[in-house]
Amino acid sequence: MNRTAIIVGLLGAASFAQGALAEEFEWPARKPGQWSMEMKASADMPAMTVQMCLDAATDKGMMQAGLGIAKSLCPDQKIAREGDKIVIDSTCEVAGMKMAGRTEITGDFQSEYTMVTKSDLADAPEGMASKSDIEHKARWVGATCSDGMVPGDMLMPGGIKMNVKKMMGMMDALGGAGVETKE
Repeated sequence: MNRTAIIVGLLGAASFAQGALAEEFEWPARKPGQWSMEMKASADMPAMTVQMCLDAATDKGMMQAGLGIAKSLCPDQKIAREGDKIVIDSTCEVAGMKMAGRTEITGDFQSEYTMVTKSDLADAPEGMASKSDIEHKARWVGATCSDGMVPGDMLMPGGIKMNVKKMMGMMDALGGAGVETKE
């Protein structure tokens, strides 16, 4: 199993919900159905395309999971609307390292959306980049999910299929990051 694909896929799913930390912020729901999401982590890595099947409950559950992750990793977040963009400025701590980031999100969440995240890792260990840019482009494919996918399924490169709802349930069972998966 390709760990990088799984990690990037989970980060993409969780990063969508990262802005939910500001509970008073009204976050747009994604349109139910199949979404095609292309993630590009750096200029020297190829883009990775993931297919995801969503319904309203799964989208809400992912938002709740992202909220739990965001609260534990990024306690200092500011979210605002700047024109047609949702902007999230955050300071996070991951594995004892401090990271500052800015995410800009555009789109209607019904047919498409784009997230661009730029982050700086303070005192990055040798061999690790101190700056990263991640671009996440999502496009709604249709109301019916293909390839036998059910809500929560993510189809990764190489044909790896995993269900985000089941993974969130496992994280909850293991005491992970205050995640609640109530539907």
